[in-house]
Amino acid sequence: HTPGDSVLYAALTLGANACVNIGTFVYARKYFVWQRPSLARMRILAMSALPYAWVAVAAVLFERIDVFAVQGLFGTARTSLYLGPARLVGSLQQMVGALTTAILSEVLAYSDRASISKYVWITVWALSAALAPMACGIWFVDASMLKFVLGSEFVSVAPLLSFLFLGTVLSTLM
Repeated sequence: HTPGDSVLYAALTLGANACVNIGTFVYARKYFVWQRPSLARMRILAMSALPYAWVAVAAVLFERIDVFAVQGLFGTARTSLYLGPARLVGSLQQMVGALTTAILSEVLAYSDRASISKYVWITVWALSAALAPMACGIWFVDASMLKFVLGSEFVSVAPLLSFLFLGTVLSTLM
């Protein structure tokens, strides 16, 4: 890594974004008529979008409330130790969420209640069968995993990774 790498990275990132923006402008200018927006219309749009903005803010606060609590209770040093395992479990939550969404979206293919119930029952059973060994096994590899991924400083909080992982698995199955 050299100081020129950061300049190259910035140039590549800005260059790609500039190309996308120019292409979007050319496309929009060709197919859409530009109109000066009215402030009254913008106010109506902003007011109708306000509930969605509040939901987004609430979702971010809900996702980070544990960090605020740990910071308030234990201070900055212990919060940094908490954040390592929390981020690992957070990435797992994204994968499990995507898997669950993909599987449960298949429910839309069924129209009768009996078929939906059967499909959901089989799905929950299959997820339980897949996640149970991981939820049990994490207790045996948590320290090794943290040492490999985050470094030896995080080995002392290995049980925290297991508890967070178990909580993720249980909340997924509910």
